[in-house]
Amino acid sequence: MERRRPQPLVASRPKWEPSWQWNCSLEDFPEFDPEATLGSPRSLAACDAEGILQQELRYKPPERYQLPGIDSRIAQLRYDFMENRRQDQLAAARNARLAIIDLEQDFQRSAAGGTPSSKRAGRVPDLDASLQLSWQEGGPPDPQLAGPHTTPYPEALSFFKQVLDEYSSMKAASPPESPKHSPSASTEVSVTFPVISPTSSHKRPDTTNSVVRSASESEIRGILERVRSAPRASLVDENMARASMDIHIVYPTLEKKWRKQDFKTERSLLHSRAGMAANCFERLVIDDYMKNEQKLLRDVAHLSSAEADPTSPMSRSGANS
Repeated sequence: MERRRPQPLVASRPKWEPSWQWNCSLEDFPEFDPEATLGSPRSLAACDAEGILQQELRYKPPERYQLPGIDSRIAQLRYDFMENRRQDQLAAARNARLAIIDLEQDFQRSAAGGTPSSKRAGRVPDLDASLQLSWQEGGPPDPQLAGPHTTPYPEALSFFKQVLDEYSSMKAASPPESPKHSPSASTEVSVTFPVISPTSSHKRPDTTNSVVRSASESEIRGILERVRSAPRASLVDENMARASMDIHIVYPTLEKKWRKQDFKTERSLLHSRAGMAANCFERLVIDDYMKNEQKLLRDVAHLSSAEADPTSPMSRSGANS
């Protein structure tokens, strides 16, 4: 009888791996997995409260930025910037998740008759106003609240400062050029950005990255303006800086205005539809009333004409009686 050889053990994927992937939260989120997916309700709510898409948190390797015709230094700059921005978004989403957990614990304590943590130890964070959990209602935010808070960017600011320091050292090492022979004299245009005062008065949870985006927009604009005025090897850096400013400063402001306008338009359409429905109902009631009145008038006219006619059976029966 032939003896079978023992088969080597092969590591197979556990059956519970899809469910673990579905329940992945920001606390155990694999930061360098390009196919990582969030499934925790609190994590999704935190991303929604901060205005972060799930694909923005996934890791993108440097090969994704190495496109044909692009210098490797430019690709490395893009990778560094996007990675720093992703780390900022992860930190902001985790802070929002901690705030949501604090809210749930305060609600449980208040339901059990205890003292909320926001009223103890001198901590009074305005979490309801700062998060503005529109994900529970599933509709647009109240226009008076001016939308949810946006994401701070401390790592992106440090990236821009590092790039600016490199350009400053290059500018200090390069010999001064006359304005007539300067290559950027004919193409450089002075742009003055409007000064944005910090308008955020809501308190966020105590974290290390406590930079508010509304307060850092002026710094980002100043850094981009200084990068534009610094000597550069090509126009790709300037285009990248301008596109970054459009993505992180201009477009969110326009999107907030568009959302407010869409909400106002939808609300006016609902009011007009309600008015049209009320008018139609009133017309139907009036039409039914007019039809009943006309029917009564026809019956009375028919009865009076039958009594006045001498040849009708009703008039003969009245005469015989």
